[in-house]
Amino acid sequence: MKLTEGMGKSEAAIIDACLNVMRFKPYDKVRVKDVLEESGVVRSTFYKYFDDMYSLLERVEIMLLGRLSLYKSSSKAAREAYAGMPFESMENWFEVCIELRGAVAPLMGPNGDPYFYRRLQNQMRRELNDMMDDDGVPADRKRPYYVELCTAAYIGILSYLITTGDDDLLLSAREMATMANSARAAWFMLDERSPDISEERLFGQPDRE
Repeated sequence: MKLTEGMGKSEAAIIDACLNVMRFKPYDKVRVKDVLEESGVVRSTFYKYFDDMYSLLERVEIMLLGRLSLYKSSSKAAREAYAGMPFESMENWFEVCIELRGAVAPLMGPNGDPYFYRRLQNQMRRELNDMMDDDGVPADRKRPYYVELCTAAYIGILSYLITTGDDDLLLSAREMATMANSARAAWFMLDERSPDISEERLFGQPDRE
């Protein structure tokens, strides 16, 4: 699945071209003319959709951040898919990462936008805190450390996923989710203050259809 799937042809061509150019040119050096040359779209069509390169990059990043949402609290989004189901949310997150790695790679690669990396980190911290609230994890001195540990695990696996060119080394979304979930699971298994939590909530369903 592409980031631009379902989008109009010209708008999709502009966004795809921007990401393609960023593979070999730093994001802050990419100009409108670079995108026009890569996409074959005329200048007037570009400005129909975007004010400038900043608005184009912002649109791409907002789209990706929306797709890379890790967790929806059951108390906030009861009707959303995977709401309140942590492991299923993790597995779904890595499925999206696999599908969109071609779009994520330019933004997190050597020519990418460091601000996007920080935005993704901050989004994950907020959503992990929501997950921990729903799990009954106390907001004590240890919690920020677990949040950072889990954030680093997710983004670290994503970073490896987008840099490895060998599909034979590609793990399944479930395998990656199991790795990323290990720190969260360890807290519930080892910390005497941890609240009771079901095996399903902690490790997910044995098999997902």
